[in-house]
Amino acid sequence: MASPVIVDLASAVPIVEPAAESEDDVMPPIMQFMYFHKAIRAELEKLHGDALQIAKGSDQEIKGLIRRYQFLRSVYEHHSSAEDEVILPALDLRVKNVAHSYSLEHQVEGNLFEQLFELLNAVLAVKDDGLKESIRNVVCCTEALLTTLVQHLCKEEEQVFPLLVKHFTYDEQAALVWQFLCSIPVNLMELFLPWLASSLSLEDRDQMIACMRRIVPSEHLLQQVIFAWLKGRETSGTKMSSMEQEALQPDDLSGDHQRKFPINKLLLWNDAIKKDMERLAEEVKLLRSASPSTLSSFVDRLRFLVEVCIFHSAAEDKVLSPAVGQRANVEEDNQHLEMVQRLADGILAIGHLEGKADELCIEVEYVIQTIREHYFNPELKLISLAQEHCTIEEQRVLLYRSLRVMPLRMLERVLPWFVEMQSDKETRDMLHHMCLAAPVSDKHLVALFSGWACKGYRQNSDSFKCIYSGEAHECPVKMLELEQVSNEESTSSAGSTRSKRPRDVGDSEGSSTSCKNAVLKQCCVPGLGMKCPNLGIARVPVRKPLSSPKSSSLGCSLFGWGKVDSTLPVEPKPIDHIFQFHKAIRKDMEYLDLESAKLDSCDETFLRQFTGRFHFLWGLYKAHSNAEDDIVFPALEEKEALHNVSHSYSLDHKQEQHLFEEIARFLEELSRLYIPDCLLEKSNINAIREKRGDLAQKLQGMCKSVRCSLDHHVAREELELWPLFDRHFTFEEQDRIVGRIVGTTGAEVLQSMIPWVTAALTDGEQTGMMESWRQATKNTMFDKWLSAWWGDSSLKSSPSSPPATRDPSTPPSGSSESLQLFKPGWQYIFRMNQKELEAAIRKVSSDSSLDPRRKAYLIQNLMTSRWIAAQQHSLQETDTSEDIPGRSRSYHDPVKGIYGCEHYKRNCKIRAACCGSLFVCRFCHDRASDHPMNRYSCAEMLCMQCLEVQPVAESCHNPECSGFRMARYYCNICKFFDDDTRDIYHCPFCNLCRKGKGLGIDYFHCMTCNACMHVSLKDHKCREKGLESNCPICHDFLFTSSSPVKALPCNHFMHSDCFQAYSCCHYTCPVCCKSLGDMAVYFGMLDALLAAEQLPEEYQGRVQDILCNDCEQKGTAPFHWLYHKCQKCGSYNTRTIYDGGSHR
Repeated sequence: MASPVIVDLASAVPIVEPAAESEDDVMPPIMQFMYFHKAIRAELEKLHGDALQIAKGSDQEIKGLIRRYQFLRSVYEHHSSAEDEVILPALDLRVKNVAHSYSLEHQVEGNLFEQLFELLNAVLAVKDDGLKESIRNVVCCTEALLTTLVQHLCKEEEQVFPLLVKHFTYDEQAALVWQFLCSIPVNLMELFLPWLASSLSLEDRDQMIACMRRIVPSEHLLQQVIFAWLKGRETSGTKMSSMEQEALQPDDLSGDHQRKFPINKLLLWNDAIKKDMERLAEEVKLLRSASPSTLSSFVDRLRFLVEVCIFHSAAEDKVLSPAVGQRANVEEDNQHLEMVQRLADGILAIGHLEGKADELCIEVEYVIQTIREHYFNPELKLISLAQEHCTIEEQRVLLYRSLRVMPLRMLERVLPWFVEMQSDKETRDMLHHMCLAAPVSDKHLVALFSGWACKGYRQNSDSFKCIYSGEAHECPVKMLELEQVSNEESTSSAGSTRSKRPRDVGDSEGSSTSCKNAVLKQCCVPGLGMKCPNLGIARVPVRKPLSSPKSSSLGCSLFGWGKVDSTLPVEPKPIDHIFQFHKAIRKDMEYLDLESAKLDSCDETFLRQFTGRFHFLWGLYKAHSNAEDDIVFPALEEKEALHNVSHSYSLDHKQEQHLFEEIARFLEELSRLYIPDCLLEKSNINAIREKRGDLAQKLQGMCKSVRCSLDHHVAREELELWPLFDRHFTFEEQDRIVGRIVGTTGAEVLQSMIPWVTAALTDGEQTGMMESWRQATKNTMFDKWLSAWWGDSSLKSSPSSPPATRDPSTPPSGSSESLQLFKPGWQYIFRMNQKELEAAIRKVSSDSSLDPRRKAYLIQNLMTSRWIAAQQHSLQETDTSEDIPGRSRSYHDPVKGIYGCEHYKRNCKIRAACCGSLFVCRFCHDRASDHPMNRYSCAEMLCMQCLEVQPVAESCHNPECSGFRMARYYCNICKFFDDDTRDIYHCPFCNLCRKGKGLGIDYFHCMTCNACMHVSLKDHKCREKGLESNCPICHDFLFTSSSPVKALPCNHFMHSDCFQAYSCCHYTCPVCCKSLGDMAVYFGMLDALLAAEQLPEEYQGRVQDILCNDCEQKGTAPFHWLYHKCQKCGSYNTRTIYDGGSHR
């Protein structure tokens, strides 16, 4: 069977329609956007390549590059605006919290285009001296634009398109794409579609056309309009023939009317706008008691009129003003009109007019006055200039072009509205000039416009009639019908296959019959069919003219987010200090962007410094983005109202990580080219220098790109995500999030991160950040670690690490102030008598602001203080290096000559501050002494190779040892050395060295439990300071124990070895008596045992009062001398209780 044939009236060439396919076999209509993306990517790459060629001295003109970028900006901005108006609102109705982020990206992309045009115009104005530098800046900006737009398009393809395919049916997708096309201005569509087709490969072009045939409604006239644009306007310069023009001449064009200027018809639009605005001004006074439906209708009319004004102003700015050499200023009027629309939207949202009606009346009256001034003064001047400098034909073209700045979806509604406001004569004249100005290739479009205009032509109150009533030869729609009928008859007489009759044509059988039957009927042209109730698109937002690209057509309120204020809230929140990392990121990215311009002429030292700074920033950025991906974003997604809100930002992290990797690769390649010229052949020197220049140019562009990407990313996070924490998270929840972030950050990273962040903050922000961290880590040793690392003096005086000041009267436990409530010096303690010492102990004991751990520590020190002070005093008087106890070598393995002790391998001994003796480790000290050793107070060590006592350090300072290392691992906080091959890290919150690869790698620190836990235990049940207790079996202090610790289901802890031994004969916790695990099998065995057991008759039927240790509920169980089963949870882990009479 042959495929059906459709006659193309524009070219009279048969176009073969593809055979019908099922929806499962064809590409989803929404994937049509993939072709748009391909074309935009290809054009961006070509333009960036041309900019590179210009930088290398090519003969290409800057002006040509500017024109091509202007066209691309126009295409991309209308593409983005149509997405904001159609695609994203529809998606937001089905999938919440996705669309808003992409709308924000559209805003910042417009700013990038503006920056590029500023640089391009600067190149035209600059002289020879600075031309090279200006062109380099242009190349960097083109690369940044390319990177930003490609990242945005890739994210849409990865997230938005799959969601649209998943949540919308085939027909709904086709309707969305059709609405998208109808939201692009007509004058751009005729350029955009052929450009799109020419940018694709032949295979992609065929697939796009086949998909477009399924998207465009089947009405023949609409198909002809769209595919005429898609083919391009081969006959765009050809006007209508003389016979056609003669047929279109109205009978009443004589005398004075012939001498009228066509451009004056623009004033009819002004009159229509003012008439409708006057009507609204009268109606608004009556709306105080209006119903919600009436109010909604009024707001829709007001919104429509605002959009008409904006598009009409855009026509002046884009069409009329350039033609007469003068540009109109319409920005102020748009601001007033949008202000009225926002007020109207607010009234519609609250559903009543209390306190708003008077304000609305004032604003509408003010807008009416503004419109009068605008349209009577500047526009009259423009029209008079057009009459003076433009021919009649040129004026008709301007009139026609001013109509084409609107999209189809707007024209379908505007033309009937306009015709309804005009007289018959004015309407005919307007359409007459439009028909004469249109080229032959636009005859289907003109017919469509005329048919839509007829829908507003009212001869009486009951029906709509054709504007050309009684004159069918003048109506473009009727003429097109006659032409089609004639083509059909000629095709039929030639014996060819008869084409399908288009549905937009009447049922006439011949030309004469068609004319007679259709003369008094409304012109039958198809509508766009954009009313799709299933999509739920309520309205199209007002869009500003593109002369102001920094303003977006999409307000935040469109997606229900309301107005977002990106400024810091009055009351700081804990999460604010996480977002303050953005300041430091921006500061360093600005540095890298500016310094990258020096790579072309730098030396090897500068390159090493630049590379080090880059890797430093990269490492901190990875720590920040990983914290967001692993902690912050999942916390947002857990809130039901915030599902999908963070996925776009996770994709940003992946793309930015790729950019960092590419920069690192190019830096490494550039560093390999820094070879001294004396080692190179003369023939290779110039080639290597040229390659260095190319790499430096590439790196400068990439640094600019990553800076733009990060700037836009963090700005959108602050605008969209930051306010969500204030709305959906309590202070306690935010504290936990901050604690989890800090708890996955290792000591080395913190030591780099804290100075880096605080350097970018103000004093108040530094104070707030450190206080927030202290509050989040109040159960830990973080403050003690911070004091040991940064020093007490800097914590007190330096704004980079301010002391805690949350509540001066009662400082939080663990803060630096609480530690100083009672901290007498040794000399003062040594002078205390027994009564004074006991009073000091009682003072500490009664201090409620101290946590129990700190209180016990202070009391213990006070009780032993006199002995310790006496020992130190004696040591200071009699100590000499020859008399130090333990000054000798000690071996971990004497056979192999490995220094150390039975506990550790290390090449040094540490000197205890308490007794002055030398020991390999604290365990050796505690075993040989009657007091524990404070590892943090040790200040000296003994190198076991040269036996010299010296300050604690990573290596020996004796020149004879040649930098002999004391151990493979060294911690200057714990004074800990270990020469084994195991992984060790220092936890700043335990303030201890732990076994493992590090926080954020295989362990994290729980701020509630105050314990380092494996990453597999992230979802554990917290028990506050759970490890700050003794093992219930061996009574060793678990927090500082080096043996592995096991968490029990009841949230108590014991050593793993102790658990293995204890669980061999016990199944309950030694602390709370709950079951140690799943006892279902054991309890099942007891069930079988009791079922088979026969009790004596005197005990049968008796019950026992019990308390279940597992569910903690009281109950009764059948009497037994050993086993009693809980009737509520089925556990045998019970105990009997005696409540009066136990055996009943």
